[in-house]
Amino acid sequence: MPKTGGEITREKILRVSEKLFSEKGFDGTGIEEIAKKSGINKATIYYHFKNKNEIIATLSQNIIDEVDKYVELSASDAGNNNDTIINEIKEEINFLKYKKDLLSLIVMESLKSRNSGDFLLKCAEKVIINEYEGGIAGINKLSKTEKQKYFIHEFFTGFMPIVAFVLFRKKYCDYLGCDDKALLKNFLESFGKTHLSPGKMS
Repeated sequence: MPKTGGEITREKILRVSEKLFSEKGFDGTGIEEIAKKSGINKATIYYHFKNKNEIIATLSQNIIDEVDKYVELSASDAGNNNDTIINEIKEEINFLKYKKDLLSLIVMESLKSRNSGDFLLKCAEKVIINEYEGGIAGINKLSKTEKQKYFIHEFFTGFMPIVAFVLFRKKYCDYLGCDDKALLKNFLESFGKTHLSPGKMS
């Protein structure tokens, strides 16, 4: 089904915003510049998005949706064994390297104490819920203590190590002069031991 004019305009705003945010930072980019670079007037931008926070929140959600689609298309087998999960993690990493600048921006914005968006935490929460067996319905069956324990485990031993690897992968290779493929292989092996090994929460 062909996209409407409104959908095309919205996508253009997001595309230009992502580029500017990555180049100049969130605080360094104003709606005026987004309007100028996109050729779309400010009133139209505010029609689609309340403010910059909503723009970056939408970009964050898009990353989640795109990763889900990419992994779904790339994964050859369904299942819940460690090999399958590791292959899915590998596909997520391969996709996220193309979103490294935006991912870096989301991390930096989430670290600012004055920032009320908590983009990274919201992004992590959605990813963790999506990957939980039964989704949100399954999560809601857990007690409050069980839910907190599960989210803490998944965020600090699952989600954040993957984000850190994507952001520091090239820098680490350059610093130590190591091979990129070997680094990925070693990371996935370590991830499997620390996050997916028997006895660990999953």
